[in-house]
Amino acid sequence: MVLEKILKAYWVKFNKDVNHPKIHNLLNLAKQSNIQLDGKLEEFFDKVNSFMLECRYPDYKEQFYKFATKEFARNNLDKIIEVYQWLKSMIQ
Repeated sequence: MVLEKILKAYWVKFNKDVNHPKIHNLLNLAKQSNIQLDGKLEEFFDKVNSFMLECRYPDYKEQFYKFATKEFARNNLDKIIEVYQWLKSMIQ
């Protein structure tokens, strides 16, 4: 997941002497990186975390596919790109 990788890149930039956290939870990665999140971004990270969980486990996949419409995907992809670009700008 691109957001997980960019959050780990951010963490590494400011913690060069230590390995990145071996977690996948976006909200926890952001908090461990001392990134100030507003409530909407916290909710978004929590939402994306649930997508990742649902896609990893077969029982959840079927439920996820039921509401993962083209519009749903487009809206979330746009937000993921926006957050990625914001995080990338903070690394440079």
